[in-house]
Amino acid sequence: MHIGLADFAEPTLLILGDSVSLNLLADCIEARQSIDLATSSFVKLVNVGLMIVPSDDEGSLSRSDVLFEWKVSSSEAQQFADQLRALAASEKPGHTYLDSMANSAGVEVIASKGEYSANPVLTS
Repeated sequence: MHIGLADFAEPTLLILGDSVSLNLLADCIEARQSIDLATSSFVKLVNVGLMIVPSDDEGSLSRSDVLFEWKVSSSEAQQFADQLRALAASEKPGHTYLDSMANSAGVEVIASKGEYSANPVLTS
């Protein structure tokens, strides 16, 4: 799995994964435990940092330069995990939007399988 910024029509935090890594990310989100993806063995971050943090309030995405904090509410955790698993199970290339209710980061979050390669889509 590769995660980084993509310069699409809208600035995008792009999660590129295969079935195995998308299911692992779904498990992490559903478990509702804080995780610094920089320390994860199945993720390669491309010029960004990303923390996933469970939230008792509504979810949000915030940003400080290239460091992102993604707070995921309990309802979003289940929704995002279901979306990631559906994408992982698909035999066709595809993507899904994983946007939280509050987004002060100015980027959308998209998980993609089989549509792009990390190079040159993810920006340096």
